[in-house]
Amino acid sequence: MSNRNCTVISTYFGERRTSPSGVDATIEYLDDFLEYLKELDSGVDSDIILVNHACPDGYDPEGKSLKFLSKFDGAKTINGEIKVVNRGREVRGLGRSFKSFDHAFNLFKNDYEYWFFIEDDVGISLSNYFLYCIKQLEEEEKNNVAYICANNFGFGTSYARHCYGGAGCTHRKYLEEIVKKNGHLPFCHEDDIQPQIAAYRCNEVHGEVDFTNILIREGYELSLFNSQKYANDKKIVISPTGHAATAMMGVGLLNQHVTIKTKKTVESNRLPTHLEITSFRFEDLITETVTGTVAGLKVVDGEPSVLVNSEFYSLQDIIDIQKL
Repeated sequence: MSNRNCTVISTYFGERRTSPSGVDATIEYLDDFLEYLKELDSGVDSDIILVNHACPDGYDPEGKSLKFLSKFDGAKTINGEIKVVNRGREVRGLGRSFKSFDHAFNLFKNDYEYWFFIEDDVGISLSNYFLYCIKQLEEEEKNNVAYICANNFGFGTSYARHCYGGAGCTHRKYLEEIVKKNGHLPFCHEDDIQPQIAAYRCNEVHGEVDFTNILIREGYELSLFNSQKYANDKKIVISPTGHAATAMMGVGLLNQHVTIKTKKTVESNRLPTHLEITSFRFEDLITETVTGTVAGLKVVDGEPSVLVNSEFYSLQDIIDIQKL
């Protein structure tokens, strides 16, 4: 058994309800996002496993998506490497991200100890995100916690308590326990679809909800990432208002319109006196905002940052996202 760790990211180049949608838009988005992730320090020895769910037959006849992904397979990151896995098309696209998570675990369950799951349209906004989650999980195992939810603005409560998007961290032993009992990690099957539950709702209930709620049903607990304790109140997934509706999830950040808070000192036409310097207060700062379209992501001096109006700003300082 290895003591390495992995971040599993699901992706798809077909049509989606939100951006990125379609081959070209997804290539543009992932090209920027993966280059950013290559520079982002997870805090632990870890690889990135990118699992691509195949498009419908004939959707990408030139294979542009597969050619694009091939350039990242084996690419080095700060903490390890990127591994690209392609899985076949399911009937009606069933399973979606959560079948991709299960697929990755089946392939690599003996290679990694801690697992961090996230969809490609959920931004990771914190350096050392994996290290902090592992620390919290280890400290809270005494309270029967088996999963740390990356989205810490609250639990999903539709149908049953769960981690939004399944995003978060757990240990291999909990995943093995679920697979041993159920044969696989939770995702929507064809036989889960009933007259009263459509295919999309099946993916939500038997995928997103069950993926982490199944641990509760097995007697374990979920815990929200404690950003205040481990990361000076910085978030893994930012949410300007602290609610799911404004979280950086479900839509890729590239090309979205954002508002960012900035601070600068009060300007003066004279040099400050010694007394003024020693009595400086935070109230002497002016908070301003910048609005614009996201042109890219980059890690700048260790800080996950966003390029807006030709300037880089911390992802943590985004206060509004107008999802397009």
